Amino acid sequence: MQEYNQTKPPAYNLSAIYGVPIAILGGLQDTIVNPLDLEWLTEQLGENVIVYKQLEGMTHLTFILGKNMSYMQTELIPILRGTHQQIQI
Repeated sequence: MQEYNQTKPPAYNLSAIYGVPIAILGGLQDTIVNPLDLEWLTEQLGENVIVYKQLEGMTHLTFILGKNMSYMQTELIPILRGTHQQIQI
């Protein structure tokens, strides 16, 4: 409250972000982040989003604590190498 002189921080204009390649990976079983919120975020970030995927069987914590980390090889590593297929909504 002291920083913004209000109880909530001001909204950030996400469309002001440009020229930054962004990958958004979500989990279809995530009970913390709503898939509709990820779709909204993807739309707000526009052409910056080079990959947007909702992964089956993934929860919010699977990305860091999951026993099966195969998504790293099938999804994340190709993104980092630049060999992924570009996905637009």
